[in-house]
Amino acid sequence: MKYQRQPYRRCGRSGLLLPAVSLGLWHNFGEGKPVESQRAILHKAL
Repeated sequence: MKYQRQPYRRCGRSGLLLPAVSLGLWHNFGEGKPVESQRAILHKAL
């Protein structure tokens, strides 16, 4: 699977292990953000 090749990073003091592609995405998604731009960001990242 392509997702198993994703690099992982530790997050903050908790040390939570997250895929590198997820770090920084929190501010580009949610209400008020166009679905088209969200889709484009994920396609570029993957």
